[in-house]
Amino acid sequence: MERSIYFDIMYSYNMANYSDWVMKYKKKGTLVQKKRDDLYYLYRVHSRWNRDKKRAQLINDEFLGKITPYGLVEPKVKRMMHLIGSVTGFHKAQ
Repeated sequence: MERSIYFDIMYSYNMANYSDWVMKYKKKGTLVQKKRDDLYYLYRVHSRWNRDKKRAQLINDEFLGKITPYGLVEPKVKRMMHLIGSVTGFHKAQ
């Protein structure tokens, strides 16, 4: 019970730092990363249990676009994160 309360408090604290125009694009299963004062990146993510580390590991699935004060700017070319990693050899394709 204590762990879930702590998680809720930290999640609320971190999300409170984002502007309203950013938060309208934040949905379940997405991650927002701040790059500059007026630029944020939006990713589709999921988590997977890592047996070696014995904890959940965040996996980036897809880059959805840039969030600016003027709206969401979708990428010209779709980048599938798991394909990029397997082609370059930085991590194992699963």
